[in-house]
Amino acid sequence: MKHGSYSNIPEIFFRGKSILIITVVVISAFSFMLGYLVGKKSDNFNEMKLIETKKEVVEPPPPITPDKFDRTPDNSLKQNLDIPESSTGPSRTRDKEYSAPAKRNSPEKITVKHVYAIQVGAFKKRSDAGKLRKRLADKGYNSYVVSVKLKRGHIYKVRAGRYSEMAEARKDASAIKKMKGLDAFVLVEK
Repeated sequence: MKHGSYSNIPEIFFRGKSILIITVVVISAFSFMLGYLVGKKSDNFNEMKLIETKKEVVEPPPPITPDKFDRTPDNSLKQNLDIPESSTGPSRTRDKEYSAPAKRNSPEKITVKHVYAIQVGAFKKRSDAGKLRKRLADKGYNSYVVSVKLKRGHIYKVRAGRYSEMAEARKDASAIKKMKGLDAFVLVEK
């Protein structure tokens, strides 16, 4: 448009544009203020809620210690079962039923949830995997090769170590990464 072509546009058009711009600015300012005030009120509400929850703290019950258990047999079991008592008194087998179970001195079994290993490489040729395994063994790592059968042949994965803790495996993996040309990562073995 040329500079002189504005004279052809009616003045009402510019007034309509200015009214529209002013309306948009006022609505935007109103929306911003409304959002700010609602956000400010919700902060006060959350603070009040925190204060209320602090007042409602209940003391936990005291822990039950083994001395508080009553180790005497409950005679109500005999009454509910309708067991006839002999005239000479209860038999010794009944006394054994009500006695406390004997403590076992056997050691607890330690179960390992996961076994972690470090995978250092995967090769199509078994000889390449063997070379890397030997290189890791020379550095002092317990390395081994896992053969995986695929549709197109075999893949030979070189792994190092078997760890019960992820932290140990990551530590050794970072040491292996520092060796020239090796990239290692920790995985969970099945």
